[in-house]
Amino acid sequence: MKLILSFFFIFSFTVCHANKMEELANRYNIKIYSTLNNHFYGINWKENNFDIRFTQISDKETTVVSNIIDSCFSSYYPEIITNCFDEIFLVHSITFNGQKMTVLNVANLLYVAADTTKQEILNQIHKNIAEIIFDKYHYLFEKKFKKLNPSFFNYGDNIEKNNLVKYGFINKNASKSLKNDFINLFVL
Repeated sequence: MKLILSFFFIFSFTVCHANKMEELANRYNIKIYSTLNNHFYGINWKENNFDIRFTQISDKETTVVSNIIDSCFSSYYPEIITNCFDEIFLVHSITFNGQKMTVLNVANLLYVAADTTKQEILNQIHKNIAEIIFDKYHYLFEKKFKKLNPSFFNYGDNIEKNNLVKYGFINKNASKSLKNDFINLFVL
């Protein structure tokens, strides 16, 4: 009896995470993968002298991360997500050139690691979406941001920490470039 219940639990859990991934894939017209295979290394990382390492995600983590991605993506029009990413790869962990990563976005391929907090995954996905939106549509924001900044200010100017909020910046990084300013506001 225990064996039958164990099998049923494993089977139903696997179906649950597969359904969530399929639901996301259909809603956003994006392919989603959670099993490590050669497709994960679709970009020729070694040819570009990148050391990239992924570890296999568990079924339980796949369900958790799929739900996090769903809650994040639901903040946007589906067309935005469809235009940002072609494929999503769910992994347990990512190491890129020796650095631990939560999210890696390369050539519209989004890699998401489960070995961190929900908030960190959300922040990193929003940050990547903001970067893509900025890169594609920066011309829509340049004039508006310039009007919002003090007339004497230029990105990259050294602003004292206690004056950042006074001049409308969330943090020091936001004052370094228009792109950083946009992304920091976007991720809030």
